[in-house]
Amino acid sequence: MFEDHYIFLRSLNHFLDGQHYDENGLGVSIFGGFPPTLEIHEYSGKAFSAAEWALQDHPAEWHGGTQTYNYLNAEKYLWNALTYRDGRSHAESFDVRERSWGLAFQSLGQIIHLIQDMGSPQHTRSELHYDKFDVFNVSQVSRYEKRALKKEVGEWIATCILGRSGAEGCVNNPPVKSDPVYPAFASRFQTPRSFWESSDQTGLAQIASRSFPTNLRNFRAPTPGSYTAAPDYPFPAPAGVSDIPVAQLTSTMTGGIPPFVAANCGSDGTNCRMRMIGASLADPLGQGPAFNERASSESLFDQDLLYYHVAAVTYNLTTGAVTTKTYATPTINQFNIDRAYALLIPRAVAYSAGFLNFYFRGEIGIKPPPGGVYAIADDSPFSADHPADVKNGYRGFGTLRISLANTAPSPEFSPPQRMTDGKLWAILRFQRNNCYSDDFDGLSTTTQPLSACIDPVEEVVVSNAIDRTGVGREVLPRSADAGPDGEVVTFTFKDELPINAWNVILQVVFRGTLGSEPNKIVVSTKDLSEPTFFSVYNNTDYVLIGNQCYTPQQVKASADLWQRVNPTCMYPDHPEDILSSACYKAKFGFRLKQAKTDAPHFQVVTEVEADKDARVPPGRFNRFAMLVDPGQSIELAMAFRNPGLVVGPQANNMSFPSYKAHASRTTPGEETHDSYKTLRGIKTWNGIALMVDAEQAALAIGNSAPCVGGVNGELPALAGANRYPVPSTIIID
Repeated sequence: MFEDHYIFLRSLNHFLDGQHYDENGLGVSIFGGFPPTLEIHEYSGKAFSAAEWALQDHPAEWHGGTQTYNYLNAEKYLWNALTYRDGRSHAESFDVRERSWGLAFQSLGQIIHLIQDMGSPQHTRSELHYDKFDVFNVSQVSRYEKRALKKEVGEWIATCILGRSGAEGCVNNPPVKSDPVYPAFASRFQTPRSFWESSDQTGLAQIASRSFPTNLRNFRAPTPGSYTAAPDYPFPAPAGVSDIPVAQLTSTMTGGIPPFVAANCGSDGTNCRMRMIGASLADPLGQGPAFNERASSESLFDQDLLYYHVAAVTYNLTTGAVTTKTYATPTINQFNIDRAYALLIPRAVAYSAGFLNFYFRGEIGIKPPPGGVYAIADDSPFSADHPADVKNGYRGFGTLRISLANTAPSPEFSPPQRMTDGKLWAILRFQRNNCYSDDFDGLSTTTQPLSACIDPVEEVVVSNAIDRTGVGREVLPRSADAGPDGEVVTFTFKDELPINAWNVILQVVFRGTLGSEPNKIVVSTKDLSEPTFFSVYNNTDYVLIGNQCYTPQQVKASADLWQRVNPTCMYPDHPEDILSSACYKAKFGFRLKQAKTDAPHFQVVTEVEADKDARVPPGRFNRFAMLVDPGQSIELAMAFRNPGLVVGPQANNMSFPSYKAHASRTTPGEETHDSYKTLRGIKTWNGIALMVDAEQAALAIGNSAPCVGGVNGELPALAGANRYPVPSTIIID
């Protein structure tokens, strides 16, 4: 109810006359406008129709003013909620984004209020009403609105109309069944204004205005038994009468028959009948009955069933004259109101739900690119000399590849919701892992709660825009045209996703023309894994013999071990060496790529290049990080390129899960994280350690013997600069 509570005059913008139009063919506001001297809230000049007040879609008419909670501002709030990061601190930016979410949804709520007002007929027939008292022929208390506030009536509405109960007290006034008008009638609702008014008369304001008489715009009875439409309101026209026993009408009354009715009609109302005047229901959508048999009443009881004692007083809206009639006059009483509730409240719900469906109709399908990895980053830039700025840094993932498609549904018989003439952004929401350190020593252990590490403030990084503006230019292909995966789009970031990001959420935003609506924001969201690290250790500063690891000196000192050494490993390159570089202190050149794919889309390369030897030295390791879907298994294949290294061809396929710090983002206090192993003093979640089996002159993989990986102190811990990874070259196709 915020929309009603700011200032009294604000509610004057809650009307849209469904039968009187301005020079642009749009429904007029209350009185059709005000003198230029009248001050209304944030501007002066005129009162606006409910649609104009909600949408502000004719800015030239606003005289430089605005109102805070309109459709255009809802889009601005949504944009700030997604992207704002200009605060003086992360916390201030987060607060602005959170408040912007609130303002966006408050705006939508107040816009829906203005749609639902069209379900109150007085708002669609320029009939002023004040909720405290009547003002002769100018304003009357809205019985329609006031009655619904009664506790017992509200319960009846909830049970019989909204709940569609078949209980005994509901059967005499069945509610209309009304589906959300979007997408059910999507072809008729292609603009925001169409929910209020349209050229085919399907707006809610038009249906209510043309179907339901109101207190002051009621049918007329110039002579007994003769009825006409209200002056200046040709719709609805009276059509037929029916005399209904009061007992039938009052059977659903909460609290039973009022005493003054019982005194005149008998305790059960069987001695009286009430004449009901019918009218056609002007609903081009055809939802519900075509006729309302209880549009108005010819009764000696007024709106609240108070007895007139034969004489009825009416007001002439044109002349202001007061007339006393000695015969019954058309009036709106609670039986007409209750029937209107059953016919209009479901429609108000259907239009409100349809508007929300329309507002959020855009949809972007987000899938990983071929190979399954959204982003990959070499971890070597982070070292003791160039440490990550854990609290404020933005180094890590600078490129994101995503398969995108326009998956907005195009309901039957409606134009396709194409995304044209706009731009795309990728947004990454995250929280920082404040326990991160570049050597991984600070990462959480089984005894350290994750809540001690996760920064409570969520941040965002926003990619550079991909500009695809141009009238009619398609920004994203529709999935129906380009296949289910759509197009692989590459986003770059000036401020990168930090290497210590946790709780990573991906959002893809389109801003442009959706269908026929310009400047529309579409956003889709997907959870991503935490940065998932993979390491490759070159442990050839030791050799494997049997199931144990040894230094060359230990091998030479033992006759038994020396006899087991393969001749290939016994011919050193230099006299001072004990074992050859084919087996000891070998440099590893390799390529890691996606397994099970004919054309890998990324490769991690450490090889001899034209101008340098980029292989991993002995006693060192390589490490990189990836972003993938949560729970996705990452499959890599390793290919060796080591001239002179006698290890034989290798095609070692590895599969490992993505890393997660939390099993659920939505469960407070949940303290789960993936376990790790310590390899040569380095915490490692996923990886492989390599050593040469000197007995076989072949490559030994870390799982062949615990010592190969240096697990649990089987090998000395790396120290100094060796605790940081060596560089890799990332190749993305």
